[in-house]
Amino acid sequence: MDELTIERIRLQQFRAQAKLDALKLRLQDVQAQWCGGEVKGALEAGFSAKPRYQMSASFERVAIAQTPWLAQLSSRLAGLASANFELRAAGVGHDALLGSLEGKGEIRLANVELRGWDVAGTLALGEWKTGTSHWAAGDGTFHLSDGGFELNGLRLTSASGDFLLKGSVSFSENTDLTAESRVAGRIARPQNTIRFMQISGPLAEPKVSLQKAAAQQPGD
Repeated sequence: MDELTIERIRLQQFRAQAKLDALKLRLQDVQAQWCGGEVKGALEAGFSAKPRYQMSASFERVAIAQTPWLAQLSSRLAGLASANFELRAAGVGHDALLGSLEGKGEIRLANVELRGWDVAGTLALGEWKTGTSHWAAGDGTFHLSDGGFELNGLRLTSASGDFLLKGSVSFSENTDLTAESRVAGRIARPQNTIRFMQISGPLAEPKVSLQKAAAQQPGD
């Protein structure tokens, strides 16, 4: 197929080896182009009274700003993503499939840039700071369940330190994320406080707030 659209995911140059045996469909050696990168995988579907689907896939060097969930940030966001994951779902119809969707995977990022916001500087100063944030690499794990995407932990690395992000994004695109910056080198910061960032609300226009918590002392 020259183009295949599944919900908001538009695949181009879709190729696969297909086999239909009774009520079971297998797609193997799946290959496609997506958001500037390449997708590979396999799919198995069982068409019983309650259809069931299972997929294992990977994608390489996808432009994160071109993905349908982050396209509204394309003027401010850049970088490449690669991942491998497994998904399972059952039922008929949009709501049934999303409600039963389960999965897990690993993600890797490269050359991530966020224009207009100096995240490390904001966390270090405790107030908003404009600028550009850049992370050379990143990696993390995630899973999907209960109608949403759960980021178990994503670590973005740069010369100035690490940026840690975890939390959830629902399929309705509401966020509930917590971020922490761990600074490398000598940057002044009170020794008895650690600053965290809370990100909540709609993914297109999230609310960002800074939180303070006492640093844990040895023996606590």
